[in-house]
Amino acid sequence: MFAINKALRSIESALRFTLGFFTPVAFEFILLCGMLQFYCGAPYLLNMLVTLSLYTVFSKQYSAFRQEIIRKRKN
Repeated sequence: MFAINKALRSIESALRFTLGFFTPVAFEFILLCGMLQFYCGAPYLLNMLVTLSLYTVFSKQYSAFRQEIIRKRKN
């Protein structure tokens, strides 16, 4: 019985996160892309997408690098 309640709370938490955070951010990003395409053209949209992608990759790699340094210091 406890495992079922825990699973239900986990599913509820995931749905709450998806509906409360991810969905509005995704919707806003789609609107931004549409407006940038409509008002400025494809080159500006492509520039924004490439820049955002590179920033995301850099942030993930640097974060992993920092976590490894923190783990080493901890040990």
